[in-house]
Amino acid sequence: MEQIIIKATGSLDGTMQFQTYSNGMGKQQTLQESAGNSKNGVHRTTPSTPVKINKAVQKRTVITPGRLTSLIPPPNYGSVVNGAIYRSGFPAPENFSFLASLKLKTIITLVIPEEDVTDYAVFMDEQGIKNIQIPLPANKDIIKVDPASVMRVLGHVMDKASHPVLIHCNKGKHRTGCVVGCFRKCQGEAKSNIHAEYHNYADPKARALDKAFIDGFDERGILWMARMHGYAPVDSPRAASPALMLPSRSRPLSRSLSRV
Repeated sequence: MEQIIIKATGSLDGTMQFQTYSNGMGKQQTLQESAGNSKNGVHRTTPSTPVKINKAVQKRTVITPGRLTSLIPPPNYGSVVNGAIYRSGFPAPENFSFLASLKLKTIITLVIPEEDVTDYAVFMDEQGIKNIQIPLPANKDIIKVDPASVMRVLGHVMDKASHPVLIHCNKGKHRTGCVVGCFRKCQGEAKSNIHAEYHNYADPKARALDKAFIDGFDERGILWMARMHGYAPVDSPRAASPALMLPSRSRPLSRSLSRV
């Protein structure tokens, strides 16, 4: 019995075009149907059998134009300052297209990667994104985050030459939450609002020690930069001897599996 293979291709008007090919007999023709019952885009039938439409498949099948790309944000992604400062958990390869859409100039990594991140490093190189790695310890049992390290991070975050910038740790909850909370203090945000934002990303695993660190952080040492870039009002409190917190030298993202 002669077998005909019908190859289905989609079009933007919702129709399917079927091109039928015989098994070497040189016969072929083109049919138009609204949708097909296909597996991997290929129908198999005999010359006497018409193409049948499986309505159940038709209802749950979506033909997506090739120009569309899935954009999946990293976990706990959010905007800190629209168009300029973003936050998230550690990006995975499926998030790279989304990050590329942000047109980032800088990514600040607050942790030593726990796994091989070669793909991530290659992505940043290809996109021309500058990576700055300033590891912060977790506030477990006692407060371990060094305020000076947070000021270094904020120096990059508030530098508009680094924008758009992404800040991330592993989960986008605790270390990132501390940095964003301290940034909000520089903006003069109310304590209740800072805590609410922290909980919005960290719950149900919020840490009281993180909030204690944010509450105790003395933002006056970095307010000069916040004022310079328009993130703090000019009449905000000033430290007696403001420290000049210059941004640290960036270094490439470590690809080591070890932690320090």
